Amino acid sequence: RNIPIKQLVCGGWFCLALDSTGDVWSWGDRLGPDTSNGSLLGRYVGGRSTLHAARIEFPDEEKVKFITASTYNALAISESGTAYTWGDSDGYGLGHSTKECHEPTQIDAHLTAVDASLCYTSGSISSVEGSIYIWGGKVWAAVAGLVGGIKESVSSQTGFTEVSWAGTALGYHNKQMKLGHRHGIIIAEKNQTKK
Repeated sequence: RNIPIKQLVCGGWFCLALDSTGDVWSWGDRLGPDTSNGSLLGRYVGGRSTLHAARIEFPDEEKVKFITASTYNALAISESGTAYTWGDSDGYGLGHSTKECHEPTQIDAHLTAVDASLCYTSGSISSVEGSIYIWGGKVWAAVAGLVGGIKESVSSQTGFTEVSWAGTALGYHNKQMKLGHRHGIIIAEKNQTKK
């Protein structure tokens, strides 16, 4: 196929490519050395790994506009803003309660997503409404001091927590949060002024 690649990301043992038509392709090791409890490739592979890229199927044949990956999980945002994850569910790292997640599964926070970030068993997602939510691993004890405040969870069942930062300058709003191991960064954007 001669379709341009829009985005290429890699997890610990697998790769994903988003093409210009909105299809996502995967290849690599489906389990990783620690034997993930879900397929890192977002699809069934007959053996342990594959070097041949194959298309991942999304519910209702949705097309994708954004992908990201971490050590043991992956996330895709569809053109409609629905966020899907797959891979290892340890530490609530997928944002939903599916224990063995071998294919794209919608996250529990029902919002319109515009951006996301993953790091190990943690995730963050930015909504079209301008809110940022985090979920997953226990790295947030360290991040809580950095972001200056954490609001209540969206739902006690899902573990989603809205992030706010008192340090955002007047006239700006929080747009994205990018994650690293034991830290995160919030990207702010200047508010639009009416003329």
